[in-house]
Amino acid sequence: MGVIHIDKRIGSKELRRFFKQTTKLCLLPFADFSFLAWQGADKALTVGVERKTLPDFLNSTLRGRLCGHQIPGMQRTYEINYVVIEGERRVSDLGHVQNKRRGRWADVRLGNRLLSSSGFFGMVNTIQVLAGVYVVFTKDKRETAALVEALYGWWSKPEEAHTSHLTVKKKAFDKMPLTKATLCQRVASELPGIGLKRSAAVAKHFKTVEAMAWATSEEWGEVEGVGAKTATKVYNELRGL
Repeated sequence: MGVIHIDKRIGSKELRRFFKQTTKLCLLPFADFSFLAWQGADKALTVGVERKTLPDFLNSTLRGRLCGHQIPGMQRTYEINYVVIEGERRVSDLGHVQNKRRGRWADVRLGNRLLSSSGFFGMVNTIQVLAGVYVVFTKDKRETAALVEALYGWWSKPEEAHTSHLTVKKKAFDKMPLTKATLCQRVASELPGIGLKRSAAVAKHFKTVEAMAWATSEEWGEVEGVGAKTATKVYNELRGL
């Protein structure tokens, strides 16, 4: 039976009482919770979960600590990463983000400015799309613990055991790999005409970012799914032309 590791410092350890799964307090280098995601008899992925209250999320984002220190540290330490934003929130009629303080709804401020819903969800989307970190919302500590346990259970199942997506009959979805994209693949996905769809083929062909950066347009044209026109665009983009 596996175990969920909980950071023993304040801000993490007080959630231990809400867990039903076996837990262990320890000093984690990054994240508040971690566990192994078993993907076969001899294959496991490491998962890290960072817990943030809404004010803490905003402060750490604006000061650069979250994206400049914590998320890079998590990416070095774990293969799959989550940020949990905990606390009740809503969007007001004027489009401002509000949270509950002493039982009453109040506008969230960033210095002298009110936090707009577009600004808030823009922050969240940036972390998910550009950093490759999943962002999930919870109401309170108990729900956060329940989420971590659910994630542990989900990642403990083999890939073929996940069948919820099969209930959607209207559209056939390509199966997404339950593995972390390589650095080469993440960089390739940002190039014109490549995107997520062709990034895996690019990473398989070039292996490293360096090889990808120095490749000629002809070598780009050898990548599966990349035509001459796209190859030229990518070549020029990498050289700032």
